[in-house]
Amino acid sequence: MRPVLLVPLLLLAAPLLMAGNSKLLETARLQDREGKWEQAVSSAREALAADPADPSTARFLQDLLLRVSSPAAAAEVAVTGAPPAVTTWIGSRLLDRKAAEEALRKLGEAEGPPPGVFLDLARVQLAMGRAKTAEATARQYTDLVPDDWEGQYVLAQARRAAGSPRGSDSALSKALELSPGQYEAACLYAEVLAALGDDAKARGVLVKALELYPQNPDLLLALATDQIRREEMSLAEQTLLRLIELRPSSPAAYGRLAEVRFALGRLDDAEADARKALTIAPNDARTLATLAFVLEKKGELDEALAHYAKASTLVPTDAQLLVDIGFLHTLLGRYAEAEANFRKALTLDPEHEEGNLKLGVLYYQEKKYKDARKVFEKVLRGDPGNPAANRYTGYALLAEGKARESVNYFERALKTDPADIGSKRMIGRAWLELGRVDEAIRVLLEAVDLDPKDSITRFTLGKAYEEKDDYDSAEEFYRKSMELDPLYPFPVLYLAELVDEIREKPKEALPLYKKYLELGGADPFADVKARIEQIERTAK
Repeated sequence: MRPVLLVPLLLLAAPLLMAGNSKLLETARLQDREGKWEQAVSSAREALAADPADPSTARFLQDLLLRVSSPAAAAEVAVTGAPPAVTTWIGSRLLDRKAAEEALRKLGEAEGPPPGVFLDLARVQLAMGRAKTAEATARQYTDLVPDDWEGQYVLAQARRAAGSPRGSDSALSKALELSPGQYEAACLYAEVLAALGDDAKARGVLVKALELYPQNPDLLLALATDQIRREEMSLAEQTLLRLIELRPSSPAAYGRLAEVRFALGRLDDAEADARKALTIAPNDARTLATLAFVLEKKGELDEALAHYAKASTLVPTDAQLLVDIGFLHTLLGRYAEAEANFRKALTLDPEHEEGNLKLGVLYYQEKKYKDARKVFEKVLRGDPGNPAANRYTGYALLAEGKARESVNYFERALKTDPADIGSKRMIGRAWLELGRVDEAIRVLLEAVDLDPKDSITRFTLGKAYEEKDDYDSAEEFYRKSMELDPLYPFPVLYLAELVDEIREKPKEALPLYKKYLELGGADPFADVKARIEQIERTAK
């Protein structure tokens, strides 16, 4: 009887094995979505052992291993009896992409290829940076298998990489409609929606996904990124701390936490978080730049420069990093190095607004006023209302003795930003130079209202009132300027001259003249030392 019963038993065993494999794979997918990656790998390996010829299980295991382990581990996974290129695309995309693409292409050109070949080929092409080609290949797959969420997801990835977020939107919407629990698709969908300006819908996608898998670290990271974009820093901090509890070795979590704590003004915490992230991932350019920025704000400029330089070496095409490096060189007084970095950045991105502005400011500091104005005019051609470009153009014109022309630029800056204190202050100075004292006082008083702690505006007001022969008001503003900034020398000199020449009290002026020199002041109009000696001789 045994020979007779053997075949039915074997026939029954096959579907049972397949059902067991399916259940194990579904368990692995669930564990993956919940962020339980070690269990997910174990379940996926069991599923593949139950059915070694199942390419879906092999592909899932490879993808999982690439994310949580290494390309080499992913590349070791193979499907019994299937062409290697079909099931080792993930390992191959980092180990031998060209060979994988060639093998997959040949399979796709053969008669009656399995549809999965096109999906694998699209992924390899996407990994090689050939987004348009990957999009076309992914379309071949979705035309054949329109109801596979994974195909729609890969199509969306290709469209996003090709610079088409609108096309990604529709593919991701369909992917999540087919399989609502795919957290990778939810994360990408939220990113795409944010790029399209639909922040509310982006948040909704993440919230819905987190309702399904509240412990998924990738979804928490995406939520924190969304909160940072909305400037909800306290909420982002809470989300990231929750993420770190689930994934203590996540460099991205610590890196984002550093950004959040910097925004909250907690520089020491931000520095500690960034350094923690870099112990896990020493070559993460974004975290290196974050640490550099924190150190810059703490005044540790040389170390900040070293971190910016390392980040720039890792991402040599990032113009912003070169601008940051140039700015630090400016702060350190290394103007030649600063200019070289700004120019390199502008070679990469000629319209980089911050790069152009900072190059123009550098020229202004070097008193190359015409060169500065040329750079600012370039910015203003693309953005006529730019407050900084208008303000600095006004500064340069004022320094060149062109007060009337400077007023036009200060007024443009103030039209865009009525609270631009620099333009308010300098338009007041321009009106003063043009003899329109009442207009100067009116504007300068408005500037004081905007920033009551601005010592320079108080000093300029003192000069304006002195022009009106209102010496009491002039003295009041000079003294207030000195109180606000005890190291600012000019109000000390002007008060000394007022007390000496107008009040005719040279003895009271004497300590003011001395204080002016102690502060490093230099007077182009009179020899202060000679006046001090004269007062001292008279006093004897």
